[in-house]
Amino acid sequence: MYVRTMYPHVPGGDSGELIVAGCTTGIAHPPGYPLFTMLAVLFHALPIGGSPAWRINLLSVVLSTACAWFNFKTVVRWDAWLRQGGPAAEVPAGTEWGWSTSVWAGVLSSMMLAFCPLMWMYSIQVGPAS
Repeated sequence: MYVRTMYPHVPGGDSGELIVAGCTTGIAHPPGYPLFTMLAVLFHALPIGGSPAWRINLLSVVLSTACAWFNFKTVVRWDAWLRQGGPAAEVPAGTEWGWSTSVWAGVLSSMMLAFCPLMWMYSIQVGPAS
């Protein structure tokens, strides 16, 4: 869904500066966002998509999708851990992936995060919160 609604060009705000920093391996305004700039350089080199702005906007999509995935994994493991005794018990390997309420809790929380309007706005464009 993010890719379908992603900006194909340079959005407003600081996005243009961050895209140029990624394309030229430059430095954006303080604090400079060094990790984002290094990842943007890698995404700028990808041989897919259209403009450099599209490819670097894709970086925001990938990072936001990874955030939703890690949220899912955390909620599933945490819920499975609590159901099996909390700190007093270990979660056996493989038990957190049964289609239990743990998985549904993970899906629900990840969807709530991914489709939150503010998260969606920063997921489809390059911006300081990316």
